[in-house]
Amino acid sequence: MAKRSCRRTTDENLIHKKAVEMRKKTDEQLVHYVEDRVEKARSEGFNCGKASVPKNGEGAKEFIAFLQLNKIPGIVSEQLLVSASGGVDKNVFTHLDGYRGLTGTIVYVSRIDTGKGWDILIDAVSELRSRGKIIGKRVLFVGYGTQTELLEKKIKELDLLEYCSYLGPKTHQEINELYNQADVMIFPTMLYESLGLVGLEAMACGCPVIGSNIGCLPEYVKDGITGFLFESGNSHKLVDKIVGFYELSASQREKMQLQAIKMAQRYDSDKISQMLVNKLKEV
Repeated sequence: MAKRSCRRTTDENLIHKKAVEMRKKTDEQLVHYVEDRVEKARSEGFNCGKASVPKNGEGAKEFIAFLQLNKIPGIVSEQLLVSASGGVDKNVFTHLDGYRGLTGTIVYVSRIDTGKGWDILIDAVSELRSRGKIIGKRVLFVGYGTQTELLEKKIKELDLLEYCSYLGPKTHQEINELYNQADVMIFPTMLYESLGLVGLEAMACGCPVIGSNIGCLPEYVKDGITGFLFESGNSHKLVDKIVGFYELSASQREKMQLQAIKMAQRYDSDKISQMLVNKLKEV
């Protein structure tokens, strides 16, 4: 009996190792895969809409069904398992203390590339200034990419150096500390994110998210509950949501913060890993 128990443990370790390997695919790689899959589906005659990805997707599983994968002989959408990326590492991204008051800090954490919406946020800051709604606030841009020079140029051209700062790339620990100091995280992507893990990482730190109503973001950014959603690519709508967030009462913001933490816990990396292990055992 002892030998058989040892054998099961060894098998489980191998399965867990495989699950970890599966988690190594980044969100960026998955987004590219999805985009390639859409183009392939379109070339085969499927109606994939005008955009490269559907803008009204209700989630990853439904999107795969949209791509007609269930038409492959022997495969239906109910048989597909979509893993929520690698999940949130609670040992890195965690809420450090109780409810905190406003600090005036707004953060953007993502690549500085086409489609990520950094320019939409800068346009929103410009409008906030013209409406007198940016006083006492600071927008911090964190990340790297091919358009960092364009970002800094746009900030200067719009005379927003008083309100915007580009911090460059930061370590996970530094980002964790930043989320814990920020009022809100802005996720203005115009791409179909496979999940958008940075949003969940912010929530795990008690930082609500104002995100684009696109892709999988609506699965965890619940409008008025864990943050706010706005029309992707629309800086005016983003301005309205930022203003709305700062008009919340202290008790409303605290409730939103707690709901954000609760939502992020559903995507804990340990839970995701165990789910993959359990599913692999079924195969």
